Amino acid sequence: MVNELRATGADVALELPTIVVCGQQSAGKSSVVEAICGIPLPRNQETCTRCPTEVRLSQLPPASGAAWEATVKLRREGGSSEPAGINNPPDLPGAVAAAQAALLTQQGSAGRWSGGGGSDVRRQNSGGNGDSSLAVAGSGGSSGTLKFTRETVVVEVRGAPVDLTLIDLPGIIHSVERPEDEHYKGLVADLARSYMQRPGVVIVATVTCKEDIDTQVILSMAREADPEGSRTLGVLTKPDQVEEGCHGQWLQVLAGERYPLALGWYVVRNPNQAALVRGTSSSMARQQEDAFFNSTHPWRGLPSSSRGRLGTLKLREAMSKQLVKMVTVARPALMAAAQAQLAALRVELAAMPPAAVLGDGHAEMLRLIDDVSMSIQEEVLARSQSKQFYQHLLTNFQQLKSELASSRPCFLLPRGGSAGSSSSTTIAACSSLLAVTCALDDDLAGADEARQQLQLVHGGPGSTSRHESAPATPAGNGKSSGPGSFNIFNNGGSGSDAARRGMTLEDVRQLVERHHSVELPGFSPYSAVQDLVARHQRPWPAAVTECAAAAHRQLLQLVMLHVGRTFDRFPRAADHIRELASELLEELHSDTTAAVDSLVAMELSGAFAVCRREFSRASSQHLEGLRTLITAAGSSPAVQAGAAAEGAAAADERAAEAGSGSIKRRGTTTGPGELLSMMSVVLTYFGISCRRLADTVSMSIMHHLISSFNSKFRARLAGQLLSLSSEAVAALLVEEPACAARRAAIKQKKDLLEQAMKLMRAAG
Repeated sequence: MVNELRATGADVALELPTIVVCGQQSAGKSSVVEAICGIPLPRNQETCTRCPTEVRLSQLPPASGAAWEATVKLRREGGSSEPAGINNPPDLPGAVAAAQAALLTQQGSAGRWSGGGGSDVRRQNSGGNGDSSLAVAGSGGSSGTLKFTRETVVVEVRGAPVDLTLIDLPGIIHSVERPEDEHYKGLVADLARSYMQRPGVVIVATVTCKEDIDTQVILSMAREADPEGSRTLGVLTKPDQVEEGCHGQWLQVLAGERYPLALGWYVVRNPNQAALVRGTSSSMARQQEDAFFNSTHPWRGLPSSSRGRLGTLKLREAMSKQLVKMVTVARPALMAAAQAQLAALRVELAAMPPAAVLGDGHAEMLRLIDDVSMSIQEEVLARSQSKQFYQHLLTNFQQLKSELASSRPCFLLPRGGSAGSSSSTTIAACSSLLAVTCALDDDLAGADEARQQLQLVHGGPGSTSRHESAPATPAGNGKSSGPGSFNIFNNGGSGSDAARRGMTLEDVRQLVERHHSVELPGFSPYSAVQDLVARHQRPWPAAVTECAAAAHRQLLQLVMLHVGRTFDRFPRAADHIRELASELLEELHSDTTAAVDSLVAMELSGAFAVCRREFSRASSQHLEGLRTLITAAGSSPAVQAGAAAEGAAAADERAAEAGSGSIKRRGTTTGPGELLSMMSVVLTYFGISCRRLADTVSMSIMHHLISSFNSKFRARLAGQLLSLSSEAVAALLVEEPACAARRAAIKQKKDLLEQAMKLMRAAG
């Protein structure tokens, strides 16, 4: 059954029971293999075994009339070469040696090696001695030639005397000629161990009688791989070279008294090199072997139990029986392994895209375009399981709002004590000034923490001295938070930056004075308000441009990902679709940039608000908070009581003069009340403008980029597809070679495993 399984190729997927012949170099391994197989193999010094040689033997039916034939091929990590056919047994040694030479000279590809029947390999007989020396075309002499290799020569023989598969390994070496070849000793030993450790292997440990058995390392290696000795069979070679009177240790080994093995020991005698030169055939060698054991002391006088293990034919019979036994024992495990691999292969095959059937290339391409368009649309609109793209987009929009808010105006009021306000109205207290700005929805990070404490910055804005914190106290009149609320800054955060660039009352007064023209006393010049707003909007164009660019990058990345997934089998089509998608995205990005630039230009063209009542209410809240803060900044109780009686305008002016001696009238008509009023207008409008631009830019990006791509992508691809000829579409739908090769490999392995399962079920 093993040969039938190997014939299906199941040995590639399953660890089939096999026989491995191993021993130290010149122990006669290859002679044993040749005797067992009944085929000639290269055995001279130049062509000794330097790589694993796997020999697969199968008998022909007696009445088949089929002729003897053999094939030789190379099995490398990248696959097997095409087999070279051999029809004449004497040509086989030359082909095997040529195959080995091709591996050693790294010429083992199918396209560069042709076996014994090819023009690259010539068998040269010297004096009719049967020795095979080989010339491998293009080998380049000894340059770059390896001494040994793990790659395998595979010999298949039909018409052999027995059904058997065995592997001849390179002999264990103890010394090398050149220091640079030292690594080969370890390579050969590791190669032998890798085969011997496989549980389905019968270890044929070959020991020469020319050397003391205790010095032959193969026995210790076999014991390591098979501690119980249950799958190790020993073979003694060259019994005709034992000196007279030195047979005792070998007879003890044969009887199992020394180095006992469960499968026992066998003794074989094969022709030496001189006999081979004289042309000794396989049949002649067996006759001479029988004559030796029947006529030579002490072998002729052995008891029948020991004589049953003398000779190659007895060894061959024992190997065959042991292999059949191991196959029978291993059959359930082999079937289980085959079933497990089949299940895994079916899962992998089901997960792979089906092979392209290009009856109508345009229809197939349109189906793929529909698939990729739908998958992108589902994710962009957050309808799929993955919400990542939409979440990243929202994060981008929130970042835009934070960037816009980071430039909000900050005013520095005279420092005072505690004040009262709503929970969201907070102030930052300096040693001499209070930093006040507008609070925005979804404010900058740290706002919640900031509401828990005040930051005391000694030395005023821009000071490099240490920072302290003090308990926060409410400021304001207790009204609910909204557009008219204030905000606090965390130490070192965006708020601190705002405080450092803040404007004092004197700064604002000077600005107003520069803009005064024909206004009546008590009225702030509108151009001053516009100036204050505009200087805090200057960073906005860059923030908006980056927001649109980030959205474009996110969408491009998403599109490339889905195109790759949908067209993974067709690299040419994928590249074509990527190019078209990139062109469309560039167009839409340009349109989107123009649209958001227009929004920024409108926002920066001048202050504008339609909802006057809401604006007036928010501005009044800001103004009331500012009045409360500056009144509490340093006024006495009498001044505060007087402020309520004298009216708001007089209270503003008196409170400002009481809180800061730095603000002087200097002959101008700009009073503190006018300044506070203008500051409240600026704070209110900045909040409205910031929120409005963040919303309209986000909406514009969604409309001009995201939604437009969804609506135009499929139409653009489909329209371009219709302009292509059938030949051009077919060229795009050339399947990825690696994908096609993997599918074919899976199907091939699946088929051979299914065939192997049928054979094993039938054998049971």
